[in-house]
Amino acid sequence: MAFKANLSLILAFVFTCQLISFSQNGSFLQQIKSLPIELRKEFIREKSLELFKLDSVKAKLELKRTLNGFTKNTIEHAYLLEAEANYYLEQKNYQYALTILQSVNMIYNALNDFESEMTVIQKVCDIYIKQNEANKAIQILFNKLKSVEGSDDKAFYILSKIGVSFKELKNYPKAMEYLLLAEDKMDRVSTQSEKFTVAKLSVLKNLGVLYREKNNFEKAFYYFNKGYALAEQSDNNKYKGIILNSLGILYKETKQFEKAILTYEESIQYKKLDKNLSGVSNTYSNLGELYLLLKNLRKAKENYWLSYNIAIESKSKKAIFDACQGLYQFYDYTGDINSGYPYLKRAYQLQDSIYSLNSAEESARLESIYNNEKKQKEIEISKIKNQNLERSIAAKNKERNLFVFSAIVLALLLMISVRSYLQKRKVNELLSINNKLVNDQKLLVEEKQKEILDSIQYAKKIQSSQLANDTYIAKTLDRLMKKNN
Repeated sequence: MAFKANLSLILAFVFTCQLISFSQNGSFLQQIKSLPIELRKEFIREKSLELFKLDSVKAKLELKRTLNGFTKNTIEHAYLLEAEANYYLEQKNYQYALTILQSVNMIYNALNDFESEMTVIQKVCDIYIKQNEANKAIQILFNKLKSVEGSDDKAFYILSKIGVSFKELKNYPKAMEYLLLAEDKMDRVSTQSEKFTVAKLSVLKNLGVLYREKNNFEKAFYYFNKGYALAEQSDNNKYKGIILNSLGILYKETKQFEKAILTYEESIQYKKLDKNLSGVSNTYSNLGELYLLLKNLRKAKENYWLSYNIAIESKSKKAIFDACQGLYQFYDYTGDINSGYPYLKRAYQLQDSIYSLNSAEESARLESIYNNEKKQKEIEISKIKNQNLERSIAAKNKERNLFVFSAIVLALLLMISVRSYLQKRKVNELLSINNKLVNDQKLLVEEKQKEILDSIQYAKKIQSSQLANDTYIAKTLDRLMKKNN
């Protein structure tokens, strides 16, 4: 780590010396070619800004001449085009900037310079958001995400950008979704470059903020502490200051006031090391607000004044506006309205100034948010309609299938019934014929029996008429017996 820091200092020193030397002699092309490759991008950016500030027309001509000195689609070609696009961005000439950046993006893509390509894509997305076309910006990131399937490093980086973009558009559920997807891939990232480290810090810090806003303080502490550990490991003073400031707010919201004070003070030290004056002003203002909450008026006033003085030094209108609001809040709390009025007036003036500078962009951003949400709702409504249609079709299909099944069952039952009826009728007919035959045979038997009985009776009568009856026989026997006696 120490070796890398020393190497960075040496390169920065060489670059500064070269810049001073080249500003006095030699053409832009000669200056670039005489520099080591690793210093060219920064030199082109700085030198181009310097040229455009002096004379934009001459700067364009110089850039054109310099471009002709390099083979088309080389890395230097991309650097020079990007420098020109940066000028148009500063001038808010977004259409020209967009056209140039698209060409730069293709060069970086062809050269497989992913980090430079993502920097350009982010600029393109910012332009689309400012032009009220947030959907295009998000779509660009999604398209890039599809093109890097199989690479955890690249997918993580793009997911982090998608999550932050949704957060800036105030679509917090989507922001949470994609930042968590990025976090899921974060531990598998093998690239150790500064940009990837910053992307990791951004993911952890923004997840902490989102969970804090949802009052899930346990999760917020987890992500802030994890982010701070990474900032310490990578020795990133900027994010140390930012995350400690966020932790201070979290300690205040969880009523851990002593920890909040210590954390704010530590944040200020790192922001000073990073020379982030507007950030220092913001944290002093947070300290003033905390001391006011604790009714320590002396400390509150002291920190509010520090916030105001540093904001003036930073020349940041937003920082001055916040500091003026803080001082007015303090004087209003103490009942000294007369002392607070000038700061309230200054805040309103700055608010008008900030609004006049950013109203078009803010209107576009708000309209973009509205259109984005509207589009999301339309998609959701369409999805619901499709689901309802699918359910309706499924229900109709179910009804039709049930009807067909019922008809088939009914037809089978009817066939079985008809067949059963026909079989029963046939059996009945056979039974009827059999019964008739039996009855006929019975009648015949009865008739024969009657004839036989009649014949027997007739024969018996004839026999009776020819034989002596019992009385006669008895009398004859009786007479014979008497005679013998």
